[in-house]
Amino acid sequence: MHRYITLPGPVYIESGGILFSRGDVQRVDPTMHDKIDVWSGQQQSDDPAKLQALHYSGRTLHSSETVDLCRRLATAGPASNVALVYAHRGHRCQWKTPLLQSLLAKLGPGLQVHGLRVDQAHLPLDVILLAVATLGGCDRCLIVKDNSIRLGTTDVVPVNTVQYLVLSRSTGVWAVEGIVINDDVPDFPSLMAPPSLDTLWTDPYRDADSLSLASPMTNACLGIINLVRVKQSDAFVESGISQSTLVGSPVAFVPAGAEPSRAYGDWLAPLCESEGMGDA
Repeated sequence: MHRYITLPGPVYIESGGILFSRGDVQRVDPTMHDKIDVWSGQQQSDDPAKLQALHYSGRTLHSSETVDLCRRLATAGPASNVALVYAHRGHRCQWKTPLLQSLLAKLGPGLQVHGLRVDQAHLPLDVILLAVATLGGCDRCLIVKDNSIRLGTTDVVPVNTVQYLVLSRSTGVWAVEGIVINDDVPDFPSLMAPPSLDTLWTDPYRDADSLSLASPMTNACLGIINLVRVKQSDAFVESGISQSTLVGSPVAFVPAGAEPSRAYGDWLAPLCESEGMGDA
């Protein structure tokens, strides 16, 4: 079954990409075990003696690259009303200090903030839907997907990726024309499968006028995001973020005869209950 999502208004993609962060992985000292928490309902299967921890410069939980990215994106656009959706990799054990709290201590005031744990290494559509919903109360929304696992055994590595996407309701490089959710993942032939959203900023799409990109969800459904390039007038590039004067306004894409799904605000509660997601 296909569900066609009704957008809350014009939605644009300002920028996005992937950056790398490097930290230090060290064995957890036994005296630090009282600072480790275990997810409720989960059994601790890691041997405490083999636990490793990822830290960044100054023994912090966040890399300078992640902090600088959030600061830069929060101030790059003209709008002062900005929200942040911070998603990080979940694990069966974690530090008692919440990651979102640690990040906010390094950022200035004024951000509306949502934090989520997401098991998947990719940026799932669930997080994007939540970010789009926040545009009903703000001008821009920054999505930061932190793929570092900070506490564990063999899955703790020093080099990790941070994915980001900046949404706006007033300007951007791409206009979101519509989002479709397939409850049953279609079996595309290899040559017909839509490209992943993660490839949006690669060179093959530099001259494309429209795109349909796949974005899996945490519940195994598949989302398709339809994008149309915004005609640029007096475009400029500042701090690596492309912006342009808006020409026209996108409309929600709902095929003839199809019934629109729920509005984005109605997705907020189900998203927090989705498998693999929870509070930060």
